[in-house]
Amino acid sequence: MITKRQAIELIQHRLTGGDTPEDLRRLYPRSVISRVINIALADIVSANPYDASDMAVPYVFTPATDASGYYVTLSPQPVAGSLAIFTVTDEGTGISEYIIQTKAEANAMKVLRGANSSAAILYNNKLRFNKRPEGDVTVVMVPNVYQMADDDVLIIPSNESGRGEVGLFQACLQLLATQQYQDDLNNDSIDGQNPQNQAS
Repeated sequence: MITKRQAIELIQHRLTGGDTPEDLRRLYPRSVISRVINIALADIVSANPYDASDMAVPYVFTPATDASGYYVTLSPQPVAGSLAIFTVTDEGTGISEYIIQTKAEANAMKVLRGANSSAAILYNNKLRFNKRPEGDVTVVMVPNVYQMADDDVLIIPSNESGRGEVGLFQACLQLLATQQYQDDLNNDSIDGQNPQNQAS
C-alpha cells in the first residue's frame, strides 16, 4: 500500500528518469498524474471487478436529510460510478448490506417489486436511501484519486496477471505517452474530478 502522494511522486520520478527538476514537474503536474491514475483504476474496475474489490477502501459518512429523503454525500466519489462501490452498511445492518443501485436500476426495481427499501441509490455525488440508516454509513469503494487527500492510502491489486503497482505505473506511463491523451489534455477534455468521465 502507498499513499496518493507517494504514487504521484513515483510516477513523476519515472517519467523524468530520476530526480524530477521543477521544469519537468510542470510538464507533469500532480493534477495530470491524478487524472491518469484515475483512468487506469477505472479501467481495472470496469474490466475486472474481482481485482477491483481488492482496491476498495472503507469510508464512513454521517447521513443527512433533505426533501427527497436520507442520503450521504460521497467525498471522495467512487472512481467508476456504482461499479466501484462494493458494500454499503450502517451501524444497524451488521453483516447485512444495502443493495447498490443506479437511479435507473432503482426505478426498475420499484416498478417490478412495488418496494425497494434496501436500496442504496447512487445519484451523482450522493448515495440515497429509501429508509433511514441506523447511525453512520460505511461505504467500501474504489475512490476517485483526484478527490482523495494526499495522505489517503491507495490500494493497488497484486494478482497473478502482474497488474500490481508496476502494472499500474506502466499503464499510466503508456497513457501519458499517447498522442490522444496529450490532445485531450491540451484541449482540457479530460476532467479528473468527474469519475463518470473515466468510466466510459
